Amino acid sequence: MGGWSVGGLWAVLVGVFGFQQTFAFEISNSNVELRRLSKCAGIFLKERIPENDPLWVMVKSGQKSGTDACMEILALGELDGSGLIGVPTQSAAATRGSKVLSSFLEFHRSQMVVSDFTSGLGAIRNAEIHDVNSPAYHFVYSVFKRNEAYSSVLTRNFDLRAKRYTALAGRREKTSDFLFSMKDVMENGKREPFFDYGNSYSSMLRNPCDDPCSVLPGDVIQTCTAVPVCCRDCITTSVQNTNAAPSNVAANPQINGAFPWYPTLVETGILNGLVPSNVENIIKVVHRERFNYRYSVDGSIRRANLRNKYFEGNVNAHMGAGFIGSQTYLLMNNNKALGDLSVRTDGGMRSYRLWTKHVLEDALCLQLPALRSSDVLSTLRPNSEFPWRSGIACMSCHETMDVGAGAIRNLYSIMSSDGNGTKPTRFFMKKSSSKPGQPYPELVPDPDFSDRPAQSVIKYRSYDGSLISIPVEGIQAFGEALANSQDFYACGAKRYFEWLTGVPVNLGDVTDPLYPVALTNSQKMYRSRVIELGKQLKQSQSVRELLRSIISSDTFVTPDRGV
Repeated sequence: MGGWSVGGLWAVLVGVFGFQQTFAFEISNSNVELRRLSKCAGIFLKERIPENDPLWVMVKSGQKSGTDACMEILALGELDGSGLIGVPTQSAAATRGSKVLSSFLEFHRSQMVVSDFTSGLGAIRNAEIHDVNSPAYHFVYSVFKRNEAYSSVLTRNFDLRAKRYTALAGRREKTSDFLFSMKDVMENGKREPFFDYGNSYSSMLRNPCDDPCSVLPGDVIQTCTAVPVCCRDCITTSVQNTNAAPSNVAANPQINGAFPWYPTLVETGILNGLVPSNVENIIKVVHRERFNYRYSVDGSIRRANLRNKYFEGNVNAHMGAGFIGSQTYLLMNNNKALGDLSVRTDGGMRSYRLWTKHVLEDALCLQLPALRSSDVLSTLRPNSEFPWRSGIACMSCHETMDVGAGAIRNLYSIMSSDGNGTKPTRFFMKKSSSKPGQPYPELVPDPDFSDRPAQSVIKYRSYDGSLISIPVEGIQAFGEALANSQDFYACGAKRYFEWLTGVPVNLGDVTDPLYPVALTNSQKMYRSRVIELGKQLKQSQSVRELLRSIISSDTFVTPDRGV
């Protein structure tokens, strides 16, 4: 044995193996942290981090944890006081900052049920005036704007716009057939919109006079008596709705030298920051509207196919409640059934129930039906004119959608032109409520529905099975109520958890007695973890703290080994 005793040899072997085990543990721990860094770099930067990168070197040497390195990458997207991260071409760090912002924007846009404009309703020009990314900007802003609470996603009273790095900054439309034309004179410090050279007369011509209008016997709806249209709120005849301009318009000196409107367009280029939107694309337009009205003689509900309605305002006006009140979100979730002309909601077939459905999906991860059968038994009305009122299955969805849609009953969409020879866009305007409130229509449409206070109810079953029923009035109150719910934060935690770990989580009402959902032990574990993360998010209001919690977990590196 060369002088080695058995006991001495055993001690040496133990020492060697002990050293090897310690060394192996250090190597393994280093690998885990490098894997953590590599994964978050792939998600946030969409690139493989090189081994000579300072962050990689520091993590490999144990000077920095993988979680801290990931948070440094995340911090590259932080917005300064001006809402910018710096010009992306100035440094590698700034370039990476743009990539981080873009990755989060891409993720949040992918989470929207509807992420583009519906074809046919001015879709081509909508995207030039209303940024399709606008709803997702609200989520990204709450991540990267310092001290910005997550709740502001649903409570902000302003919209956001992107600042982009491009050689074509400040684009403005220079096509003669965009929207409508304007007079080449200044009045009261601004140019006046007027006429689009013979096309879309009834919807494009500004209100040119204040002549009185006649009233039909027994009817409260006014009828125009002259051409061009002289009323701000009246029914027009088929002759007045022709697309051909009347003969006296061509000689009208007010339109001599007319030129196109030059609206500010959506910026293009590399995403370089997010700022509160100050874009004001002001128009004045007489548009066409479908509506129902109550005949004053016998109280019957009648329909007028075309009605001229005057509007003046900002096409890019924000309606409140963060992302759900942006022009883009309202247009993306506008019911196709409403058609190309403007309509007023009546609480029946004409209702923005699609908006309610998608808001609950986008903000709360809530899938319809969101109520139990027992919740809607009292709402059934077999003698109703509305077919969905007689079925439990129908009302399990409609009770949530319909009563929620009342929050935006005072809004209605306008098409700036009927599209003949023009390239129209759409936008939403807000009406003032001029009629008293009353219960939601259950049997017949309410022709005054859009003129009543925007009363609604947020109604659904929470993930814990509790029945949520919150009366609110208006879109801002609607958003604030959602922002105060635990479901909103659980949904946010679920989205980020699934994005970062790849593990799906069920947040549905799994305890419904009639339709219980059997979850595996693993699914229950992940569900409980996400619910807890949601509670932490509500308390901290910090998305970055949430991201740190997820990134530092074992699940981030090894999703198959639990939380």
